[in-house]
Amino acid sequence: MEFVILAVVIALVAIGAITGLVVTSRRKKRLPPPPPSAPTITAPPAEPHVGEEAGPPAAEERRTIEEVGLPGAGATVAEAPA
Repeated sequence: MEFVILAVVIALVAIGAITGLVVTSRRKKRLPPPPPSAPTITAPPAEPHVGEEAGPPAAEERRTIEEVGLPGAGATVAEAPA
């Protein structure tokens, strides 16, 4: 009797699986249209990539520590130590 119940359960599972496959194969979903292709960018890269050398640094004046003021402090003049 146990073999009959097992056979019936296996048959029902097989029938359910086959029915599910048939139904899903008949319902073919339409794919959405592909997104438009992105335009190609021909601008040069902003930073050098691996293997490329960076350009020479820009010549700009550098301030010394005496010229840089403290945040929140007024226009104070640093005096030379005696």
